[in-house]
Amino acid sequence: MLPDNATLKIADVAGFPLFSQDLEDEPPAIVREFKDELMKADAVLFATPEHNRSISALLKNTIEWGNRPDNV
Repeated sequence: MLPDNATLKIADVAGFPLFSQDLEDEPPAIVREFKDELMKADAVLFATPEHNRSISALLKNTIEWGNRPDNV
């Protein structure tokens, strides 16, 4: 279903540490690489199972890392 002129890149975020302001100024390499790819993207698609009528903790953690200012 992906248009011919689009590219889909799947990010494996399972290895992200829990977001911590102590790590924010120098995020781990896996987070920096994710943020670099995120900045290049024209769009972001979230796909996650529902947990207790909400998003998963893993997705919330990913959003926490992804929406922080780039301090690197």
